[in-house]
Amino acid sequence: MAYFIVVLGALLVIGGVVFEAYVLRPLIKDPLSGSASEKQYLAVGVSWLLIACGFCLFGVSILLFNPAWSSISAYPQGSLFEGEAIIYGLQVFLIVFGGFLFGASLASLSGSWALKFLKVRKIDPSFKKIINIVFYVSIPVLIVAFLLATSGYGPYLSYPLWSGIQIDGSGIHMVTAADRGGDGLHIAFYAICILTGVFICYFVCDHYFYKRYGKHGILDTLVLVAFPAGVIGARIWYVVGNFEREFASGDWTDVFKIWDGGLTILGGAAFGIIVGYLFMRWRKKYVDPRWALDIIVPTILLAQAMGRWGNFFNCEVYGQVTSVDGWRFLPNWLLLQMNVNNDGSLLGPGLINTPLFLIEGFVNVVGFFLIYVGIGRFLKRWTVPGDLAGAYFTWYGLVRLIMEPLRNANFNMGMDNSWSISNSIAYILIGLALILALHLHDYYVKNKKNYPFALCSVICLFIGLFLPFAQSLTVADGVGDVVATYSGFALMFELGAPIFLASYILTIIALLIFICSFLLALFPLKQCPRIHEYLLYAGGIVSLVAAIMVFFGDKALNLPPELGNNDLAITLSYGFVLLALVAGVSTVLTLARFIAGCPKKPLPPSPFLKNKIDENISHEKS
Repeated sequence: MAYFIVVLGALLVIGGVVFEAYVLRPLIKDPLSGSASEKQYLAVGVSWLLIACGFCLFGVSILLFNPAWSSISAYPQGSLFEGEAIIYGLQVFLIVFGGFLFGASLASLSGSWALKFLKVRKIDPSFKKIINIVFYVSIPVLIVAFLLATSGYGPYLSYPLWSGIQIDGSGIHMVTAADRGGDGLHIAFYAICILTGVFICYFVCDHYFYKRYGKHGILDTLVLVAFPAGVIGARIWYVVGNFEREFASGDWTDVFKIWDGGLTILGGAAFGIIVGYLFMRWRKKYVDPRWALDIIVPTILLAQAMGRWGNFFNCEVYGQVTSVDGWRFLPNWLLLQMNVNNDGSLLGPGLINTPLFLIEGFVNVVGFFLIYVGIGRFLKRWTVPGDLAGAYFTWYGLVRLIMEPLRNANFNMGMDNSWSISNSIAYILIGLALILALHLHDYYVKNKKNYPFALCSVICLFIGLFLPFAQSLTVADGVGDVVATYSGFALMFELGAPIFLASYILTIIALLIFICSFLLALFPLKQCPRIHEYLLYAGGIVSLVAAIMVFFGDKALNLPPELGNNDLAITLSYGFVLLALVAGVSTVLTLARFIAGCPKKPLPPSPFLKNKIDENISHEKS
């Protein structure tokens, strides 16, 4: 009986999909059809009903395949909800109704998406309004339906949930984060989540590129270049940040074992954006690069939100252990998974690991809409092209800065998590520097005034002079316990590291140069009217040298004799790292001034746009 129900459900879903495609295809392809008839509305509704009934039958068949579920009346001893009742009738309702609602909303979302994004001709305003309502209503309904249906299965699953598929000599079998290992091919759900995020990012961006340039697929080669670059950057940044903790005493080949985990979004996003931008400037010269950055970069938040579900399956990147009582609004399967440690053991009744992956994913989605809608539309009159890309760095840096201290210490980066926190602050500074540089660039192009560049650099470096008062070095033992911390001034005057002192002095020199550039920009010399410009470039070069020197300073330290331990790990943190970043901001500002002064070449015409315009004209005439 169960097999018959499965086959019947599959036939209903397949039939519904084929029927929906048959009804919608004329609406999408016909340039003259701006709306749908009552008969077409009814036909589409029937196709959605067929698909919904098919998913409903899938849920029924799963219940028939597992008759033992009806005899389970309470959660077992030692589990998260120990002793709490399981009402089988309620679970059946959630599975069946949730499956029906999921199928209906999935069908309506796919149909409205096809009409919204694939129909290339004009649509009647009233019909377009209906499509938009169905599309945007289907998304939350689909999420609610998924949560309802999966909550019905939650009490009967085993935890930790599967994290991937292992293919080896014994065949194909599912594995969890606790028992994965051995030889063979491992297909991780973590990787699938990352790839799904990439496809979401791609399709959103491809739609905007099509609207502007009249061609789908402009980003195909860009994805094939930027995504691998992002993965490589994420691995490099993880290895650098966790070198003392994981790789210093191991086999050097471990740095390449990406399949064992170890990627950091902070490095991956930055590398991917840089490589993608350079590739687009090289191969897609007709694309406005600043507009492209505004379209592509914020959508990375959606990809990151999806990728965080890989952490859910891997039982990693947890927050602190907390009581389940404040989190009972979440579905039972998610809470039961959060009750599992990374090694597969259970925390015990009433306790869960704080689901940081879920919090960050939700905040990333919110950030995407705030940047695109809040800044991109409502603040459009005050923004310049490229601001949305800068807002991405600032937003995500703030998110990580707030969330890093909440992490479970087992998932920290570096010896005391200072690496992740410093990187988060770096993201904030990068975003603010990008926004500031773009505004100053456009200000100079319009007004030909130099002094704002020098003034902003003066402010940045003046603040930077006080940063070495903060902790600048962490010393930890072989097991990762912090044994000593030092401020920046201790590095310069107590630990015998002249390179830090030299970097600090160069920062002061750069500050003085920028002050002179600012004053001479306000009161130019008739004998040498461009000297303030030359001083601005000189200050940027000196700032860059000062910033680079910081990252070599820990190689020349003399630790106190009382710490005499050859196994000590030394990590730069906060003070001097932030000083280097601030110095880097001043260099970025001088680079923006240099670019603004270079002669501009107009963008070549899009090879697709003219064809699209001619096509539209011919259809209008017909």
